[in-house]
Amino acid sequence: MRKLALIILFTAGTFISNSQTHVTLADQQAMTMLKNFYTAYMTEVATGSAHNFVKKLQKIQKQYCTPKLVDKIPAMIDRTNIDPFLKAQDSNIENLKSLTFQKDSRAADLFIVSYTDIYRHNKTTIKLSVVKQKDSFKIDGVF
Repeated sequence: MRKLALIILFTAGTFISNSQTHVTLADQQAMTMLKNFYTAYMTEVATGSAHNFVKKLQKIQKQYCTPKLVDKIPAMIDRTNIDPFLKAQDSNIENLKSLTFQKDSRAADLFIVSYTDIYRHNKTTIKLSVVKQKDSFKIDGVF
């Protein structure tokens, strides 16, 4: 009887553990896209010069974001006076070291990106919705 109880507990624990950490191939591909976006974007914000800075950021946004989101970004910046992808006005190349990406289990298309700001030493968290368009993933919303 004890063996049966242990087997049931082990099986239930394994099932619960797997269901909480289950990440699909599509989720992994979306997180890879987010990592590529944030690496390019934060690097440009941290090291870009005034010459063509805005155009370079817009090029990165167009590559990784849906057209609908790209159109909303200027108004988001005007409304909050911060970059919506960074939740800050600037970045540092060192912030890349602390970047993390995870799937939000509460919504099918929601992902959480976070990093620790080296100046303020606080954790910044950004929620993003990601959609699949043709054969690639695009950022469709930033919260």
